[in-house]
Amino acid sequence: MIKCRITALIILLLFFIIQAVYASDHFKIEPDLINFGFVPIETGVIKQVTIKNNTDSTITDLSITIPDSLLSYYKCESLPNTIEHQDSITIHISFCCHEMFVTCEGLIYIEYMIGVNSFTDIIEVHGEPALKRGWNWISFPKLNRRSNQGTEISAILKPLKPFARIVLCKGGVMESIENTWTHMGLFYYDDTAFIKLRMLGGNENVYPFELKEDSLSLIPADTALDLNKGYNWIGYWLPESQKLRTAFGTHWDKVHAIKAEGWFYINQKFYANDYSIIFNLPANQDRLLHYGRGYVVIMKEPVKGFYWTNTTENRTQELLCKKSSYFAYQEEANYEVVDVINIPENAEELGAFNADGVCIGAGIVNESHAAQILVYPCDTKIDTEDIFFKLKYYDETDLHLIEYLLFDNSDKKFVDKKLHVNTQVYNIIKMCNG
Repeated sequence: MIKCRITALIILLLFFIIQAVYASDHFKIEPDLINFGFVPIETGVIKQVTIKNNTDSTITDLSITIPDSLLSYYKCESLPNTIEHQDSITIHISFCCHEMFVTCEGLIYIEYMIGVNSFTDIIEVHGEPALKRGWNWISFPKLNRRSNQGTEISAILKPLKPFARIVLCKGGVMESIENTWTHMGLFYYDDTAFIKLRMLGGNENVYPFELKEDSLSLIPADTALDLNKGYNWIGYWLPESQKLRTAFGTHWDKVHAIKAEGWFYINQKFYANDYSIIFNLPANQDRLLHYGRGYVVIMKEPVKGFYWTNTTENRTQELLCKKSSYFAYQEEANYEVVDVINIPENAEELGAFNADGVCIGAGIVNESHAAQILVYPCDTKIDTEDIFFKLKYYDETDLHLIEYLLFDNSDKKFVDKKLHVNTQVYNIIKMCNG
């Protein structure tokens, strides 16, 4: 009896081995390793994956699992549930990173059934964030700090020669002229601050910035700083991304607004006749702070001894990066903000133009039919003329000039008035036509 059971177990084991080999030979994932390489921070990249069913039966219960450790970086469109015999499907895996100085690698699992047997295959993914040509808002929580005075900025940026050209801090400016840094009131990097770094030159669009410590050394989570009334340039050094309200903790009500490299948040309500604008404004949407990034925090009142609230509760994932693909414009070191509401359905993108017809900013229309446009003043002159807005619809190439009303912050209502650059930090307009 025992010999019969052992024989049965051996036969069953051989059956599963044969099934596994059969599946691996006939279920093909190409490629099974995706190296996205260095990708500019907050830039989405998509790779195609082909799944082939060369078995003699239908593959069922097909699913994809992305581990929690990768959910902040990778997304995959939903899969069909089945693949017929000798058929294949193509899926898209997207990579995007909002953080600096991290490596985003791991395994994505493809699970499926052949008959009554279940199988699992893997796709290995690898990606790393990098600087982009133009302006980058970054902080350096990973520095090896040996001095209370701070780290010399030129030493930090040495790996980026010769393309690192301009550094802006709240306390001064540095500029690289013929590969030599000129210090205009700026020498050392304050651990709790951040820099706006402009990358120029060469044929490269991506500049990897690798710091070579063996492990992730962080500014201590309880490091304190003083926030002044008005503008504060501070970095975010906690390794976990957090919502704004969570990160600022009990001091959230003292925060007036936050400017990030790619978005603007204002912590106040606009009481108008049309109360719905309070909920539709992109500047009132929840945002996340990310490791190694920099933020301009505008305080309504000062806070002594502020430190980031550090909690693991209610973690949320950032949406994948999405930027304007139709409108081309030049980013600058600073911007003004225009929130646009009442945008018609089927609208995709919205661009802002100066009187010379030059695009000075653009935004993606969200599910609330609103868009946030970061407007960058033109280098060559001070813009005083009206700003014009043009709308692009899905499946159309033509642009539509729009009519709009401007929100008057004094009277708390929309008025028939045109917007100008250099008017105020934040503006709201409401579209009148599509």
